[in-house]
Amino acid sequence: MAESEEKKFLHDIAGTLATAIFVLEMALESMRARADVPQDGLAQVAQTFDLLGKMRKSVEERRRALREGGNREAS
Repeated sequence: MAESEEKKFLHDIAGTLATAIFVLEMALESMRARADVPQDGLAQVAQTFDLLGKMRKSVEERRRALREGGNREAS
C-alpha cells in the first residue's frame, strides 16, 4: 500500500473508531443509569470500549509517524 493510500486508510479508520467509541460511551452511560442492567453486560461494554480505545491510540500513533515522516521528507 502506498504511503498516501495508507494515510487515507488510517484517516478513515480513525474516524470510524472515534464514532464507535462515542456510541459506546453513550451506551455505557445509558446502561449505568439503568438499575436492571446486569453487571456482566456493563463489564462487556466497558471491555469493548477499552479495546476500541487501544485500537484508536494505535491508529493515531501510526498516523503521527506517517505525518512526521512526510514532514521530514518535505524538509
